[in-house]
Amino acid sequence: LTFYNLSVFYGTAGAVNINATTHVTISNCEVAYAESGGFTIANGSDSINILGGSIHHNGNGAGDLDGIGIGGIGNGSSNITINGVNIHDNVNHGIELATTNTNAVMSNVTISNNVITNSTANGIKIGGAHTGISVLYNVIYNNTEQGLNLVEGGTGSPAVTAYSNTISGNGTGGGSTNANVVVPSFST
Repeated sequence: LTFYNLSVFYGTAGAVNINATTHVTISNCEVAYAESGGFTIANGSDSINILGGSIHHNGNGAGDLDGIGIGGIGNGSSNITINGVNIHDNVNHGIELATTNTNAVMSNVTISNNVITNSTANGIKIGGAHTGISVLYNVIYNNTEQGLNLVEGGTGSPAVTAYSNTISGNGTGGGSTNANVVVPSFST
């Protein structure tokens, strides 16, 4: 299933929910002003590509509130690519990879060549024992909390490769200053 040049505005829940779905490409789309999150990818979804476009001003109601939220419910999702997207001004995180309610983890997620800015929480937050996560060539700036935040979830520490990102000017709120990258010491 492929969507090109789609515009989704003012959804009452999450604007685009990909749930237990495989082989979806969303290319050059704009998703904005949803009451909850912009995109939600959950419950064992596989081979999902979000390419280009813009995700902004989501999360003005209740719910997830992220620009892109991956995880949260059901089985872990895998083989996800987020590339070349302008993600800005979302109420919570720009992108969040969360452990699910069943402690499932995500695998093989690539976040690359995106601009992530002006989130009221983290630019990118990754929590839980996810595997094969790559964060590459992104520009992450002016987010209220951290630019890139790796946190230990209920299932352990995430396995993340991050390089060639430009991360600056984050951490202006939330009690921290200039907290561009946070990698806590994980116990093994």
